[in-house]
Amino acid sequence: PSSILSSSSVTSISSSIRSAFIRSASKLIDANLSYNEDNDEEIEDEDEKSSHNHRHLKSGELCPETWFLRDKENATLMAGIPYCSSHDLKKPHPEITRVIIVQHGRGYNPITYFNGMLDAVNLAGTKEQTLVLAPQVVRFKYLQATPTLDPNYFLQFDKYWVFGSNDSKPFRKSVFDLIDRILELLEKSKQQGNLPNLKTTVMVGHGGGAQFVQRYALASRVIPRNFRMRYIVMNPSTYCWLDDERPWTLYDNDDDDYDDDTDAVIERICPKYDNWGYGLNTERTLKFEFQDGDAERMRSFYRKRDVVYLLGEKDTWTYPRSIVDSTCPAMLQGKNRFERGQNFYKSIQRVYDTDDDSKIHRLDTVPGVGHNHEQMMEHEASWPYIFGVGEDDDEKEEDDDYSAENE
Repeated sequence: PSSILSSSSVTSISSSIRSAFIRSASKLIDANLSYNEDNDEEIEDEDEKSSHNHRHLKSGELCPETWFLRDKENATLMAGIPYCSSHDLKKPHPEITRVIIVQHGRGYNPITYFNGMLDAVNLAGTKEQTLVLAPQVVRFKYLQATPTLDPNYFLQFDKYWVFGSNDSKPFRKSVFDLIDRILELLEKSKQQGNLPNLKTTVMVGHGGGAQFVQRYALASRVIPRNFRMRYIVMNPSTYCWLDDERPWTLYDNDDDDYDDDTDAVIERICPKYDNWGYGLNTERTLKFEFQDGDAERMRSFYRKRDVVYLLGEKDTWTYPRSIVDSTCPAMLQGKNRFERGQNFYKSIQRVYDTDDDSKIHRLDTVPGVGHNHEQMMEHEASWPYIFGVGEDDDEKEEDDDYSAENE
């Protein structure tokens, strides 16, 4: 669906994340993005003069900076999106060639992911040319339980945000829409000279964040014109499959009650297995908004994406030993995260009818690592994909017309 928000309607302030301060939003300075100077107590490194000192943040409930998005049809209607950033995005950074957007999962801990990515950037030796962003999803229940915050000034989401559910406010926007806006802002920053040498933007997610990144790569209509876009999917609990076939791991037995028609059996014992989020059946969902032809559009777009699946070789625990989706639709994808990733990768080669010389996307494994986002990001096996270490920055350019809403 077309957005009610435009990139020109995005403003930012130095937010103290206190509701009294947020209520003064009408006095915002018109700027794309600005560094939050009012929360120095949240920052360990007090050097304010450096514009890219990759300062770690102390753990807290909210990231110290906030984007405000204004409804283009109702100028008085705004909502905030907390985010963490390694750089003052209002200033020019000609040294930056790569932006990393790291998405937290259902632990709702963006600062942990932000600091972890900063550590990985330092280990990879790419600090000088890398900008790190960490948008924060704010749960409605959290705002209800936090009296110091005014819930009217934040976009608020339920637990299905990783599948693209809309927020509970009048905006009716999903986190997919918010990332679309971030990419549009990055393009604008490059065009206007703040990020003139930006070549690549990488979106990274682990666990629940990876569930979001995979669905976002599938559902978003935005394809940047002025930089390469890559999606890194690390150890998600489930994937959104592109067809209705499954590896049949849930009921792997010789029970006489099951006939040879596996499709009929799956439909009987697990009728929701292909609903949106686990599959592309957009007709059986009430929580998400789709249009006719969206499933085929997503299937077509996904083939063009630069998607990398990184699997920890030790991420093989199963429920209840590990907090992994153990519902029927999830179990049909595989017994654990490692197996599910391999099964999904095989499935997309089948869907797109590839061979060994024409496989789409990439899958790699990270030795010695289980379900741990910091170890996944810091391992050298991940560096070529996340940071471009050992990878040619001028590798093949896409031939597609990179434009939003262009199909």
